[in-house]
Amino acid sequence: MATPFRLIDKGIFEYAEKFWKLDATDFTILKAMSIYGPRNVSLIAARLSIPRTVVDYRVKRMFEEDLVKVFAIINEEALGLESVLVYAKTPFGKEDKALKALTVHPLWRFSCLVEGALHGVIVRYAIPKGSIGELNAYLSYLKLEKLIEDYELHRAEQYYAPFPNLDFYLKETGAFKWSEWADRIIAEKEAVSLEKKPVKEIEFSWLDLYILSRLSIDARIKFTDIARKLVELKGGSLNSWKVKISQTYNKTTSRLIRGYSFYILPVAEQTSIRLLIEIHFNDKPSLAKFVNHLKEIPYPLALHPYKQESKSLLHIIIPTYELTSIIEALKKLAYQNLVKSYRVFLVNKDKVWSNVTIHQAYNKEWKFSHKILLEKLGKL
Repeated sequence: MATPFRLIDKGIFEYAEKFWKLDATDFTILKAMSIYGPRNVSLIAARLSIPRTVVDYRVKRMFEEDLVKVFAIINEEALGLESVLVYAKTPFGKEDKALKALTVHPLWRFSCLVEGALHGVIVRYAIPKGSIGELNAYLSYLKLEKLIEDYELHRAEQYYAPFPNLDFYLKETGAFKWSEWADRIIAEKEAVSLEKKPVKEIEFSWLDLYILSRLSIDARIKFTDIARKLVELKGGSLNSWKVKISQTYNKTTSRLIRGYSFYILPVAEQTSIRLLIEIHFNDKPSLAKFVNHLKEIPYPLALHPYKQESKSLLHIIIPTYELTSIIEALKKLAYQNLVKSYRVFLVNKDKVWSNVTIHQAYNKEWKFSHKILLEKLGKL
C-alpha cells in the first residue's frame, strides 16, 4: 500500500523531480516492496524472478540516492484504536488556533487546513475503541469556546491506499483520462465485496509503539539508529537496546505493520493541487466498484471509507489542470446513479501534517479522555 502523506507533508514534493530517474524495473521492485516490505530483498527477487544482484543494486541506488522514501503503515486496529474523521468549521482568523486545539493530543494522525466546501480544519484521529464520546465532548467544548463554529464527526475504516499506477508513465504522455476511468467503473458488472474480517488485537508494549514511530518515518532505518535514540531518551547501553529492539520487532512489532507507503510523486509542487473529496455513494456495491478502480490512478492517494455509511473521503494529489476532469468524472458517476453527492475540499499545501508519535499517549494503556484533552488545551 502507498500513501501520500507522512510527517510535515511538504517533504513529498522534494521527490517530484527525482521521480523521472526511476524506470520500469524500479517501479516493479517498489510495488513488490509495498507488499513484502523493504527488508525482504531476497523474497522480492524470488517473487519477481529478477536476479538478487539486480534487486540489490536497484534498491541500494534508489535509497542511497534518496530517489524514494518508504514508511511503515501502522495497523491501528490491532492496537485497539479506531479511525475518526473530524471536519471543523473555523472562524476567519482563528484557523491556526483551531488547528492547535484539535491536535493537542498525540493520537491525531493527519491534519490540514481546507477551503471550498469547508473553511476550517480536517483531522483524522486514531483513538481507543469506545472513546468517541470523549472526543465529541471535547469538540463540543471547542465550539462553546468559539474556537470552532461547528463540526462533523465520522467513524471510519483505516485508510485504503493502493500503490500508484506508475506503469502509466511508461505508456502514456499527457493527462490521465478521468472520463474513460469513470466509464470503466460504470461498465463493471460486479465488484469485490469490501467486507473484511475483524482485526484481532495484539498485545503490545510501549517499545513496540516507539519502534513503529521510527519505522513510520523511515521503514529502512537500522535498529542501531533506533537504539541510539532510546539511549538518549531512556538511558542504558546501545547493545542492550539493540537486542531488545530486535527481539521485540520479531515477536510483535512486525505484526503491527499493515503495509508500506512511499514518497513517490510524479507531479511538481507548482503544478499540483491536493484535494480531499467526500463522496456519498448510492450503495456499498457502488463504493466497491469505485475502490476496485483506484489502482488505475497514477497519483498518490488514500481512501477513508466511513463505517456504517456509503461514504468515503478521498485524499489525492493531482496536476492542477486535471481538477475539472476529476470533477466531471464524479458527475458522470452521479448521472449513472453510482454517486449521490460529493464535497470538494481544497487543501492548503503549506498547512498539512501527519503525526507518528502515538507512543506518547501510551503508558501500560491508552491515555485518552475529555479531561486529558482539556488539560493539554490549557497548556497551549
